[in-house]
Amino acid sequence: MCTGHLSRRGLIRGAGAAALATGLAGTAAADPKPLSGPGVTLRWLGVAGWELSANGRRVLFDPYLSRMEYRVPGGSAINERARLALRPDLVDRTITEAPELIMVSHGHWDHVADVPHLLARFPGARVVCGRSTAFLLEAWDVPRSRMIVVRGGENLEFGGLSVQVVPSLHSMTAEHAYLLPGELDAKPRTPRTLGELVEGETFAFQVSFSAGSSGTTREVLLFGATNYAERELAGLTPDVLVASMTSWKPVHAYPARLVRALGSPPLTVASHHDDMLTPLDSPDLPATINTAGPAAFRTEVAAAGLVTNVHEPTHRKPFTV
Repeated sequence: MCTGHLSRRGLIRGAGAAALATGLAGTAAADPKPLSGPGVTLRWLGVAGWELSANGRRVLFDPYLSRMEYRVPGGSAINERARLALRPDLVDRTITEAPELIMVSHGHWDHVADVPHLLARFPGARVVCGRSTAFLLEAWDVPRSRMIVVRGGENLEFGGLSVQVVPSLHSMTAEHAYLLPGELDAKPRTPRTLGELVEGETFAFQVSFSAGSSGTTREVLLFGATNYAERELAGLTPDVLVASMTSWKPVHAYPARLVRALGSPPLTVASHHDDMLTPLDSPDLPATINTAGPAAFRTEVAAAGLVTNVHEPTHRKPFTV
């Protein structure tokens, strides 16, 4: 890690982990001092999806915008037989500028289903994904030349932009089971149902933007599920943690262990805490956000004697840190 990054984190912690972002509601602290160096703009796309941009560079993480019905009729459980009903019109209205990279944390429908359309629409983009997800994309006629297939542990350099691939874990049910598990060893038929999009390998991604001649960086660590392999986080000290905040009851001390393992990131941004269904242009969308998750995250972190400012984003509203 560069000296500039260390001094930047020291400045923020010396100011009492003050608010880092311009206009971040819910993260106010005394004497707010933004990080020095390049600003990164984040935009929540709903579910676990994010758009990150800085210095003319743009990447996407788990961009799922179709928000199709996934429940069994009359219930809330996942309907593995539900037909995929993608909405490319919603995708096109939300993603209007070309990304150079699309990072996919795992193969479930609410993370990968819209990626083939985005790759077709933006021919210069490439996708970073695991082996099983790569087979799914092949089934949608995405050529391997558009993929960077990873195993976990890679640190990929793109000239002023780097992506560290962190082996991770998926969320668990109350019975300590995984949802739609499985890995693929070959290209399947073209997926038709939600249940055919199995988890495969799960990754988190730390994206680092460089300011060029200044030598400073800004690091954003993104998780697509409410779980992690704690030992894989050793040595990571992101400026911004994007943390999934669905239920974590089956995972021991999820918030405190995560924040402690990452050296108390100055800013934690809530993610994956809406209903995954209501269209992004619906006036009812704000009511679908689960505010209880971020509130519990704050409480558990504070109870452990740790400090991180927790920001609750608004769908599609960019903010800069």
